[in-house]
Amino acid sequence: RDQKFTEPGFDGMTPDELPIRKLEGGQVRVIAGNWGDTISKVHTFSPLFLYHLTLFEGAEVEVPVDPTFAAGVYTADGEVEINKASQVERSLLTLFEPGEGNVLLKAQSDAQIMVMGGVPLDQPMASYGPFVMSTSEELQQVMNDYREGKMGEVEWE
Repeated sequence: RDQKFTEPGFDGMTPDELPIRKLEGGQVRVIAGNWGDTISKVHTFSPLFLYHLTLFEGAEVEVPVDPTFAAGVYTADGEVEINKASQVERSLLTLFEPGEGNVLLKAQSDAQIMVMGGVPLDQPMASYGPFVMSTSEELQQVMNDYREGKMGEVEWE
């Protein structure tokens, strides 16, 4: 809430600029946040992480998740067993509430997996299209500002 009107910015990075950590049976590209001492240079406004894991069939990895974070595992390709319980196929998202902590993944086939999480916002939200604010009054104001051209211009190179 306190950073809604912060000056916008963008950390454009190529895949080669994102750090990779080798894992037994695969690798993780740290897009945001950190995996131990492997740290992304992407700036975030709240504590969060975003990992792209590539795992080969049979690989097992424990993904570090701060227990105060909510988290999600998206299986982009392949089949993955999560926490020795559910087997998740391609294009499914599994969500975890704060308090659940680390997530154990086992690739049932070669797999591409996105794992993300962060501190829950736990605050009211009002949204419309790309706009997300705390109240309907703030939402109405920001939509008016947009219509009146008060949000600046994008400079294309």
